[in-house]
Amino acid sequence: DCHTCLVTPGSHHNRPALQVGRNYLSETVSGGFHGLFMTVAIVLGAIGADIPGQGIFAMGSASLAAYGFSVGFGTFLVESAKEEFAMRQLQEERDEVRSMPEAEIAEMTCHYRKRGLSEEDAQ
Repeated sequence: DCHTCLVTPGSHHNRPALQVGRNYLSETVSGGFHGLFMTVAIVLGAIGADIPGQGIFAMGSASLAAYGFSVGFGTFLVESAKEEFAMRQLQEERDEVRSMPEAEIAEMTCHYRKRGLSEEDAQ
């Protein structure tokens, strides 16, 4: 049985792997629906408040623009943080490979063995 890749409580290897990549389609659809509902709610509220048509158009347009910017900027911040985290993790792994190559090779071999490869193929 392989014991070199056991996860210890303080180990960084107990964190889930970070999936790098973006799914713009789902973000676009989700953001579009949220923006549409927000704009409809504001326009209906303005109609209910008996605001003139130009005011309703201005409020709806401003709301849509602000919401679009907000969602876009928020997504940018989240994706930037994910990418920064992934780069830090990659650098940490590189440092470990340089400072303790035998332990990292044993760890990778163990992970491959747990996925079903033979000892010979894993090495």
